This record gives sequence, structure tokens and C-alpha cells, in this order.
Amino acid sequence: ASTAFFDDGTGVRENPTHLTSISPFTLQRLLCAMVRNGCSHAVLEYSSQGLTQHRLDWTFPQVAAITNLTPEHLDYHGSMEQYAADKAILFGMLREQGTKVLNKRDLTTKLYAQIPSERTIIWSSNEEEVRKTQETQPTDLLWISDISLTRESASATFHQQSYKLQATSYKLNLPIPGLYNLE
Repeated sequence: ASTAFFDDGTGVRENPTHLTSISPFTLQRLLCAMVRNGCSHAVLEYSSQGLTQHRLDWTFPQVAAITNLTPEHLDYHGSMEQYAADKAILFGMLREQGTKVLNKRDLTTKLYAQIPSERTIIWSSNEEEVRKTQETQPTDLLWISDISLTRESASATFHQQSYKLQATSYKLNLPIPGLYNLE
């Protein structure tokens, strides 16, 4: 479920509310429909406002990721510090279990890395940048290389490395343009 679309296992349809975090009642109905339709996983977009307004309570994610924190929604949060604290609610929902995925280039990474979870993954589009993280803390890493961008698509080699294992690589091809989509 996202700001733009829903898919309950029967096909993609437009999110008529265009809210990133829909009503908790609508969300629970959507999740129930997904289970009935044989879905084994759900990907939800969590907004900071939805988190503070409890629209996402009782979802208990297994993986939580924040791509970045930029100076927006400050009319609602009041300051970047409060905005970061409100976004941190997402990692608290892991209940010290699950996996946090953090953007090495974002200023909140150090703050969010301190929130307890079973596993932390640090990602970046720069391999050297993420490898420096492994020198100071045992963490899993994700990065991309061999980036190719066109007006219609984006592709790269996606690398994954556990601090305990050898790195593995996969080709990633997206039918949409933009480096931010690869990231």
C-alpha cells in the first residue's frame, strides 16, 4: 500500500485517498483481504504523520527502512529533531526484533542505529562509504555499482554482504528512470 496504489492480491488499484498512511480501519481491512487472497507479505509506506497519529498501530513490521529525512513536513513536526524522533517510531514498532535498513548518507543513521533491533543493514550507492561502517560496527551492507540511467529505465548491480559472509551480487533492472529509484 502506498500513496498512489493498493494491491490486495487481486490486482493494483488506485488509492482513492492519496494518503500515504490510510485510516487504520481501512488498512486492517486491506491486510485481511490480502491474507484471504493468499498474500504472504505486505509492503506498507509509513508516513511520519501516520505514525504520530497512530494510523499504523498494530502492523508490527519485520523490516523497517527509512530512505532519508529531508526538511519537509516541518509545519507539522515543528523541527528536524522532532521529525527525526517521529520517524523513529517506525523502528520502535520492530519491538527489538526484525531488521532496520538505514541510508548511510542520511544524518539520522547514527541516531536510528542505536535503536535496538535484531539486525541492522546499512545501504548506500557508494561501496567505500558502507564498508567504513563495517569497520566500526558489525552490520550487513547493501550497495549498488555499475549504474546505468536512461530516460525510461535504471539499472545497476546490487551487492549484499553480511558481516559474517561473502558478498553476493544481483542485476537490478527497473522500468522507471532515476537514481533515487535504484536507491
